[in-house]
Parts: sequence; structure tokens; C-alpha cells
Amino acid sequence: MSSDEVLGEQKPVDEELEALRQADLLLNIVLLLFCAGAIAVTLQFPVFEKSYNTWPGLLPSLLLISLAAMAVQILVSVHLHQPRFRDLKGLFRRCRTGLRKTEFRRGLVMLGLLCVYACGMLSRLPYLASTSIFTFLSITAFRAAPWWLAALVAIFNSLSLYFIFGKLYQIPLP
Repeated sequence: MSSDEVLGEQKPVDEELEALRQADLLLNIVLLLFCAGAIAVTLQFPVFEKSYNTWPGLLPSLLLISLAAMAVQILVSVHLHQPRFRDLKGLFRRCRTGLRKTEFRRGLVMLGLLCVYACGMLSRLPYLASTSIFTFLSITAFRAAPWWLAALVAIFNSLSLYFIFGKLYQIPLP
């Protein structure tokens, strides 16, 4: 087998990997901005003085910091160790090409749905309704299942979270 045959077979895989990396780069940057904004919101959560001075923003802040750390790790390990992208100009060029990728758009839709859920639906709708709608829209946005199965999963997910955390563990849900 010649080296041309091997390179010819690997080229589509390399192009697909490059497309995923380009979409991933911009999505990581958007994810970091989202984490920073969400941490700023959780810092404004009030402290519950009745129940031993607990702060409900602690767990979301830790989870967001962990998510941001994972995004930075992916950003550094995958993108900045490549010699052709070490300069800022190459990084911006890569971001521009990532804007056109389907993977980036799907990730951006998911982050948008998460923002609408956290900032809009939870404050206006009951927990069961808002979580069911968010889960249904998330599943249908990625076309992961037929609409009827997405509706069943969304309702079952919301009810199980409500009963486990709201009723069993007595954690106040939004």
C-alpha cells in the first residue's frame, strides 16, 4: 500500500476532525463567557439565615467553575498546542471559520435555551412546566428523538427530579 493511498483514506477523517475543532474553539469561548455571566448571577443569591447560613449559590458556582476549567483545558490542549494557531491572528481566523459549522450552531442553540430557561422560564412558570419545556426543546433541537418520545422523556425527567429533590430530599426548587 502506498503512502498516497493511506493519505487519501485519512483525508476525510482529518477534514471532519478539523471541522469539529473549529466549531469547538468558538463554542469553548462562548461557554467561558456564559460561565462568567452565570457565576456573576449566582454571587447575587441571598443567604438563607434560617437554615444555618446556607448559600444556595455555592453548588452552582462550583459546577460553573468546573465547567469553565474543563473548557479552558480543552481550549489549551486541543487548540493552543497546534503550532499554526499559536498566534492571535490564526486563532481569530479559526474562530471565523467555526461560526459556519453546524456543531457550533447546535451548541449555541443549547446555550441559548439554557439562558432562556434560567432567566425567563423559571421565574414565570412553575418548576415542572419550565423544566419539561426546556427538556423537550433541548431534545427536539438536536433531533435526538421523535416529538412524542421527547415529550415523554421531558415529563418523566421533570417529575422524577421534582419528587426526588423537592419531595424526598426537601430541597426547595425554583
